Amino acid sequence: MLNIFFSADDNYVKFTSVLMNSIVNTIDLSKKNKDYLKKDIQEGFHFHIMSDFISENNLNDIRKLENKLNQIYPCVLSIHILDDKEFSDYPKWRGNYLAYYRIKLADFVDENTERCLYLDSDMLAMSDIREVLSINIDDYIVAACLDGHNYKKFSRRYKSKNENKYYRFTRYNDYFNSGFLYINVKNWKKYHVEEKCIAFLNQYEVRFPDQDALNYSIDKVKKVPIRWNFMIGYLIGDLTTLGKHKDLFRCQNKNSILNCTRKEFYNNLKDVKLIHYTLDEKPWNIERFTFWDNNFNIIDFKYNDIYLEFASKTPYFGYYFDILKSKRRENIHLSLIKSFAKFIKLKIGGGAIC
Repeated sequence: MLNIFFSADDNYVKFTSVLMNSIVNTIDLSKKNKDYLKKDIQEGFHFHIMSDFISENNLNDIRKLENKLNQIYPCVLSIHILDDKEFSDYPKWRGNYLAYYRIKLADFVDENTERCLYLDSDMLAMSDIREVLSINIDDYIVAACLDGHNYKKFSRRYKSKNENKYYRFTRYNDYFNSGFLYINVKNWKKYHVEEKCIAFLNQYEVRFPDQDALNYSIDKVKKVPIRWNFMIGYLIGDLTTLGKHKDLFRCQNKNSILNCTRKEFYNNLKDVKLIHYTLDEKPWNIERFTFWDNNFNIIDFKYNDIYLEFASKTPYFGYYFDILKSKRRENIHLSLIKSFAKFIKLKIGGGAIC
């Protein structure tokens, strides 16, 4: 079985459930694991949710969802409750310690597990996730997609907590986003990734807690195309014009935010595997749901609609997203006001409008 890990608090369980539902409902049932891995392994997904707490109501609903998904494809669900005291010396990320949980995931697989997958819960599967099995990571610790700003002039420095010195991350071409990690479990343990992450967090002040620690600790990274972790914020940045980046793609600037050309970017979107709704660009954040161009025309942005349509069909959790869909129209006028205010602010402040 393919072990797939998520981190989710009680509020995020519904989003994790949407992701699990999308994973099961986008697989190609005419194919088997061996079609991707070229060897026989047991069919099915073993989903793992790492959490600090899950309410009884949500626990009952995800158990019912497990049974429902199991009617389509074999599924097992395990819940792992972690103690936040283990991470209390580190900075919270978005109000909690859940980001650190992925560092501990190897503790929850048996000794015979060779590969596992970690996914952020704010993702949506767009095709058969088992295709990941075809990625050869025998000589690597993880397969991952590059994050932004992978050029030499972009400084990632971490100040020591106890003395006036810095560690500078020099493998700038390898700095990856931790939302998608296809993991060689044996190499993860062999190279003591968990221990190195903890040591790094104990010594340095960080900006992106788990991501900085993982990048410090892992030097055997197989870089895979961004279709495996397509961060939707970059697409929004290219489609909108308010404060638009002029250096988003490599064809625009050698120190571009992304290490790809616009053509490569959109070719990946045509064959996207996982959409990642990064930062505040969440389909359930209705205040940021509608996008406008410089003339205040609504931009046709289908990926929020795709998410909400899929989410509303997720058993036992769909009602929440039906409510969001009904509120979307009510929010358009508010979004227009905020976009206009942003436009005025940029004009007054001399920001770039392009």
